[in-house]
Amino acid sequence: MLSDQFGYLEFPSAKWAPSNQQRLSFFMGRLHACDLDYDEVIAQFRSGSVVRPAVVRKKKTLYFFFDPKKLLLSHIHKKCLAQKKPFFVDYPFIYDQTSAETHFMILQMLSAFQKWSQDSSGLSYPEWPQDLSLLSILKLLIGCGLPAMELGIFTGPWPKRAKSLVCLSHDVDDRVGYDNMEMLLNVERGFGYRATYNIPGMRYEVDMGYLKSLEEEGFEIGIHGYKHRSETPFLEPEVIDARLKESMERFKGLKIQGYRSPALRRTERLLSGLEKYFQYDSSVPDTENHTQSRDFNGCSIPYPFFVGSLLEIPITVPQDGVLMALKYSPEKILETWKTKILSLKDQGALIVLNTHPDPVFSGKPAMARIYGELLKFISRDRELHVSTLGELNGWVRKKCSVRSSSSSPSRPVQKAA
Repeated sequence: MLSDQFGYLEFPSAKWAPSNQQRLSFFMGRLHACDLDYDEVIAQFRSGSVVRPAVVRKKKTLYFFFDPKKLLLSHIHKKCLAQKKPFFVDYPFIYDQTSAETHFMILQMLSAFQKWSQDSSGLSYPEWPQDLSLLSILKLLIGCGLPAMELGIFTGPWPKRAKSLVCLSHDVDDRVGYDNMEMLLNVERGFGYRATYNIPGMRYEVDMGYLKSLEEEGFEIGIHGYKHRSETPFLEPEVIDARLKESMERFKGLKIQGYRSPALRRTERLLSGLEKYFQYDSSVPDTENHTQSRDFNGCSIPYPFFVGSLLEIPITVPQDGVLMALKYSPEKILETWKTKILSLKDQGALIVLNTHPDPVFSGKPAMARIYGELLKFISRDRELHVSTLGELNGWVRKKCSVRSSSSSPSRPVQKAA
C-alpha cells in the first residue's frame, strides 16, 4: 500500500467518481477531518488500528489532508530513481554475466526469498501484480480537471484512437538469446507486429547488417546496458558517460532512441547521463516485487512520464523471467499476462511487455507458443493498438511539448544546503 507520513493510504469501496465540476482543496496542513462536516470519505490513512480520513468530499469540493501532487511526484521519483547498490556488484562473481541457466537458478532463489519477505511483513508497496493506490490519486486529480501533463505524465490519447497502446519489447541479454531472436521475430511477423529488441552495447559481437535489416522491416533496436552488468548506474558520471558514448558509437549506423538498464537498475546519475544520448528509457516497472531487488520495485504509474527531457516508459506487464522464477507454468503465465492486460485496458493505460529470447526464458518452444497465443489475444481486441517503444516516444513528443530538465516536475529541485 502507498504510504505517507500519516500511514498507509487506502481507498474504501465508495461508489463515487470525480467530474470536472468538482473543486479541489489542497494543502490542508494540520486541519483535521473532525473540523469539517463532510459527506463522504474518498481515501483514508491507516496506521496500525488508527484510521483517519485522507480525502473527503463535501458537496462539490474535495478536501485533501495532504498534498496529492507532492505525494505523487515524490513516490514516482523515489521508486524511479532511488535504488540501493546491489551487494553483488563489487564481487568477483558477476551475477549479470553468468549463463542464462545460472542466472535463472539464482533468480528463483532470490524470488523465493522476496516472496517470503513480503508474506512475513504483510505489507508491500507497490502491490503485485498491480497497485492502484497512486493511480487512484492521479485519476482523482485528472477527473477534477487537472491536466496530467502538469505532472509530466502522459495519459493519452493513444494512436489510432485505441483505448490502450501495446508495446512489445525483448531484452537480448547474451549471444545465445541473440542467435535465437528469429523465434520471437517470426511470431511477431505472423501478426504484422513490430517490437523493440534491446541489445547490450559491448557484451557480444553482432551483425550490424542484420540489425539494419530488422530496422528496415519496422523493428526497433535499443541499447541494453554496456556489458549487461548492474554496476553502471552506480559508477561516477564520467564513467557512465564514457560507456554510453562507446555503446552509441558502436551502433551509430542504427536509429537508436532508447535504453533499458540490465536488471532494471537505475539511479538519478544514470538517467541524467541518458538524456545526452537517448530520447527515452524503459528501465522502470510499474510494479515488480518478486525480483532480485531487495526493495519492492516500481513507480505504480502505468503511463509514460518525463524525467527531465527523458521520457520514461514503464514496463507494465510482469516479465517472463519473474513469472518463470515463481514456477508459473506457460499456461499460467499466459493467463497472468491476459489478466493484467485487461486490467490496464480498463484504465486506458499503457501496456508494455518485456520478454527474453534466450532458450531458458521465452526462446523455448512452449513459451514461444504462448507468446503467439498472447499476440492472437491482442490482435482480436480492436481497442488495442501495437507499436514499438520508439513509435510511442515519437507519438508522446508529438502530442506534448518536450519538457526541459530544468522545468520537469518529475525531478524535484535539490535545495542548496
